Amino acid sequence: MSSTSRPLFYVEYVSDEAATELLLNDVPQARFGGHAKFSGFIPVPLDLVRGRNMLELRFWAAPTRPIDPARPFATARLARFADGERAFDGGGDTIASLDLPGTEPVRTTFDSQEGPASWPWQAAEPTSPEMLVEKGFQPFVQRLAQAWFDGDPAPFLSASAMRFTDSEQAFRTRPASAMATQLDAWITGMGPLPPAARRLPPLVVRPCGQGRLIDLSAADGDPWLRRPDADGDVAKFTARVGYIGSAWQILR
Repeated sequence: MSSTSRPLFYVEYVSDEAATELLLNDVPQARFGGHAKFSGFIPVPLDLVRGRNMLELRFWAAPTRPIDPARPFATARLARFADGERAFDGGGDTIASLDLPGTEPVRTTFDSQEGPASWPWQAAEPTSPEMLVEKGFQPFVQRLAQAWFDGDPAPFLSASAMRFTDSEQAFRTRPASAMATQLDAWITGMGPLPPAARRLPPLVVRPCGQGRLIDLSAADGDPWLRRPDADGDVAKFTARVGYIGSAWQILR
């Protein structure tokens, strides 16, 4: 590793035929379905804070296979990786690790010298059913859905400004303006969908981030905002939103 390079925190996450999710400080980092074995190398600097942190594995849907003590439903290893170190190859300095042997969530805490003392989203207003109605949550997500189908990036760009700034601080590889340009080009490039193709699954409101964020997802665990793309695949937009500065924002 060169003297100017900066190690990053990643989690090696494996889910073995189980509908599990990985969270850092109660913010989802990845969510896998239960029909196969999945693995992911997940960067987590965006939700790491200086001081005490919590890593968690849990089910988001009921398990479909029996408990086997020799076969955890999921495993996670958080480590600090230097440039060139490979995932799932013993690289990195292990900071925390977890196994999910049964159906109850498992958590571990660890201390970090990296990251800010807190992220701006942690000042978002705590959510509740009453608060969602009072602050216009449904109109906000419906505006996002309309813009998503119209191929209109403007509402996404205005709501994501804080997330872009946080990402620039966390990764230090791309300026916030470049992230905005990329999102603009992606949504604009998909263009408007015909009315018959404008279908979304029911929205599942999943509070996270100590109740300050709402994960916009569907019952299948995937992002709620989805649509066919030009390649015949399904484009999906991950959004965890919160109410801060008198407005709903896409904070993660």
